[in-house]
Amino acid sequence: MISADRLQLGGLSFELFLDSHTIEKCIESLAHRINVRYGEEQVSLVVVLEGASCFFQHLHPQLLFPWTSYRVRIKTYDGLHTSREARVDWLDELTDPSTPVLILEDIVETGKTLEALRENVRSRGVSDLGIASLLWKPSCTTASVVPDFTGREIGPEFVVGFGMDYCNEGRTLSSIYRLPNELYEKSP
Repeated sequence: MISADRLQLGGLSFELFLDSHTIEKCIESLAHRINVRYGEEQVSLVVVLEGASCFFQHLHPQLLFPWTSYRVRIKTYDGLHTSREARVDWLDELTDPSTPVLILEDIVETGKTLEALRENVRSRGVSDLGIASLLWKPSCTTASVVPDFTGREIGPEFVVGFGMDYCNEGRTLSSIYRLPNELYEKSP
């Protein structure tokens, strides 16, 4: 169930955090900063699936430089068990390591998954590597990953919508909702 400022998913009640207009403004600002950085260079955009697909769809029309997109899926689990290593599955193979690479991510939390992807990309001979994330939780980041471009820094709260899901629900919402702090702090 969804109302203007509330959302029910999986028995949890989420509140509106960022509406679609605010998200678009964040993406416009990101696109401007990314355009300034890359100028007219050809860039390889690496889209982390599934979450960053929505971010990519809204960002790429605003990019003024030539780009090619590549899709990657990262798995940090094996069946029901979390693994220590992140498995990076390229759906499209990077073709030219001399081309600058910009990884697109929906949200950076601990940074461990992104750190594994960054090392995977570097192992392919890429030296010019950047990271753009719509959201970043700096208070939760434990890995040595800092996005080069961030739409918005947020606290540790759990968010859903605009590519981010809760139990495979909410990913297609045009706004972002958060679990209220009092509920988030009580969750396991």
